[in-house]
Amino acid sequence: MSNAGGQTLAATVDLIKQDTGSNFVMKLALAVSPSTNEDNKPAIERTRRLLMFLTILWQAGTLGTSYPQVMSSFVSSLGKKFAARDSSVKTMGRDILNALTALEMLVPGSVGKDKNLDCADIWLASLDSDPENLLDASAFANFVVVSLNSRKRDALLELETWDYLRDSLLLIFTRHYFCDEEPIALAVAPSVCLAMTCLFHAAGPQARSYMLGSPWTMNLCALLKAALGDIDEQDPFTVVLKERLVNRGTEFLDQITQAVRSEGSAPTSGTKNDW
Repeated sequence: MSNAGGQTLAATVDLIKQDTGSNFVMKLALAVSPSTNEDNKPAIERTRRLLMFLTILWQAGTLGTSYPQVMSSFVSSLGKKFAARDSSVKTMGRDILNALTALEMLVPGSVGKDKNLDCADIWLASLDSDPENLLDASAFANFVVVSLNSRKRDALLELETWDYLRDSLLLIFTRHYFCDEEPIALAVAPSVCLAMTCLFHAAGPQARSYMLGSPWTMNLCALLKAALGDIDEQDPFTVVLKERLVNRGTEFLDQITQAVRSEGSAPTSGTKNDW
């Protein structure tokens, strides 16, 4: 279903909504109502599927900006549990993040204005996941972008998030993933790169200084510059990676370069900073 184009999906859902016999929106609202949720394995899998379904619908804009409040409340309640590290939602963290991101993109400010949600706590809970997990890293990166202005400023949290995203991107550049994971890595790379760009832009002076002073940041910049430069045209991975990062990657490098110049001198990494 997620492979369907936005217009196709929207047209399909519109037809279903026009069918008064289907009661599509009402049934969807009923499906996410608290009374229908139980804490057991089948219910958890059902909840995950509902989250993914809502994410697809919200991303495609098929429900518009007016939909039953119970839908956003459903996602909000799960987000609160995730932030509190509730074991009942441990396996659906990225699904919750994806749904919250889609909701925020559909109705800007909806997540930040939700008194039941603390975006900083959601960031902290997300950092418990492994940056090696591409799907988790992608979900967190996308949520970082939409929630940057909806959290309390915390330099330590910014740095921990920066390290997480940087490690994820470094794994992609160093060809850590093979076979079926390679296409996922190529799909995820621009999202992580965008999140790092936005995070650096929003970070405070102290956090920025740390980011620029880290040798790992310099290593990442060197690898990114190499990926955007002269590459082996016979290697499909490097060709597609360059195509995917030509915009996001260039924006990231430009921002780091400008910041380094404004600092007066490039950070020391033990190697020549010629990126």
